[in-house]
Amino acid sequence: MKQDQTIVLREFSSLGEASIVQGLLEANGIESFLSNVNNPFTGSIMTDNLSGIRLHIFEADLEASQVLLNTPMEDDSAASEE
Repeated sequence: MKQDQTIVLREFSSLGEASIVQGLLEANGIESFLSNVNNPFTGSIMTDNLSGIRLHIFEADLEASQVLLNTPMEDDSAASEE
């Protein structure tokens, strides 16, 4: 049986932003992991290479991840005012 490969879905300049997106994916059943979180040059203007925090997913989850991340979030404030 062939193992599913992982791919980099997105790259972030901050751990906070990466963690929010990772939490959204995981809340919707999409497994993921972060890499490059301990790089001291993350978000640095000193380098042009890939130095950001990388969010990895399984390649099979690419389409579902893209749909999820490109769907506008509903505003819950209107529902809570009723």
